Amino acid sequence: MKANNPNSPEECFGCALKILNRGAQTEKKMVDKLLSRGYEAEVIAGVLERLKSLKLIDDLKYASDYIAFRSRSAPLGGRYLKLKLLQRGIPAEIIGDSLAELSADDEYENALVAAQKKLTLLSRYDAAKQKEKIYSFLVSRGFNQGAIYKVLKELF
Repeated sequence: MKANNPNSPEECFGCALKILNRGAQTEKKMVDKLLSRGYEAEVIAGVLERLKSLKLIDDLKYASDYIAFRSRSAPLGGRYLKLKLLQRGIPAEIIGDSLAELSADDEYENALVAAQKKLTLLSRYDAAKQKEKIYSFLVSRGFNQGAIYKVLKELF
């Protein structure tokens, strides 16, 4: 939907609400989407402030929710989560605050769950090959070395 009046804060706000209706957005994603629809940068800045004051856009909450969701659905390590959140436009300091909530025990538990799921697919390999594949898998998922070695020690 292109802007009929790119200088109209109310039209821009209505468009932003339609975007938010489809799902939570980061500040950066919202700005990008509104710019692509043809709204002026200063109008977008005002709308963004209004959305933040109404708590409809909150990067800290977005990051925390994303980390919690990924921990439940397909566990990822802190490094991978940080990369994904940076790609979504979340500032590094907000990511740091959100990841601080993820303890070393949580990282270990997530790595263990991911490794156990993967291990069921590796039954045709010998133990040494399974260990190698689990290690590579966990590294690719962004888990830290301490959690990986602890998981490998427990499983093998």
